[in-house]
Amino acid sequence: MFRHLARDPDDDFDQRVLIPALSGAMSDPDPLVRHAAYGALSTISIHRFDYLHAADFPAKLDAGANDPDAKVRVVVLLAMIRAASGMSRRDAIIERGMTDPDPYVRRLAAGWLGSARIATSKRREFIAQAMDDPDPAVRGAATAAHKDWGSRKRSWPITLWQRWQAGEHKEVGMTILIAVTVATPILICGIFLLYFLARLLTYLLQRRWRAATVVAVLGAWMTASYGMIMAYFMAAHIGDADAGEIAIVAAALWGAIGAYAALGWGMHYAVRR
Repeated sequence: MFRHLARDPDDDFDQRVLIPALSGAMSDPDPLVRHAAYGALSTISIHRFDYLHAADFPAKLDAGANDPDAKVRVVVLLAMIRAASGMSRRDAIIERGMTDPDPYVRRLAAGWLGSARIATSKRREFIAQAMDDPDPAVRGAATAAHKDWGSRKRSWPITLWQRWQAGEHKEVGMTILIAVTVATPILICGIFLLYFLARLLTYLLQRRWRAATVVAVLGAWMTASYGMIMAYFMAAHIGDADAGEIAIVAAALWGAIGAYAALGWGMHYAVRR
């Protein structure tokens, strides 16, 4: 229940009750109590990072990294990784887990390497080290971590670049063409819509009759925008199409985009100053 009580390491209640209770439990002779105490601190620190540096917790974490119980050491190492201020310090902590005498700790440390939340500059080296571990469970965890890291979700620029490096030039070009074709009318719609609304507000404030003209232009622009939406809706439901068919659809959409932009440019003359 400690993580539900925690509010702030400088809070009076935490200073008097919570922090001393956690600190005392970390030195308890029962490994289950020590595990619970370190686990509570680790959980609290996810959203309240300052607890890792409160009171004597840094010294307790250093002591817990050498705890005789393997499960306690695992929890402590995770908390220490979160508290590490630099990459070299984090690498050293992970290496500590990778070289632990207990295969339980090494297996879990190898599993951490598959998560993007564990930042390290030696991920490949650690995974390779774990794949040569004498314990089969550690080797299995390293294989799974290698697979998880390789299949992690990446941002679209990195994904496109990797596909380009893999020789999928045609597919990358088609993806870029589709993205630009979809984004262009949205940009055109937004620019002219904001312009027409600005003209409308200006004429309303000036109490000029041209506000009625802007309302008509806005109606026409929204109708044209709806037409573009329907065109894209139909294009999205062409089913399985080869590159040639997609190119034809893209050409038709670009023709519509050109007409759409020309319409907006033409209508702006009716509402400009």
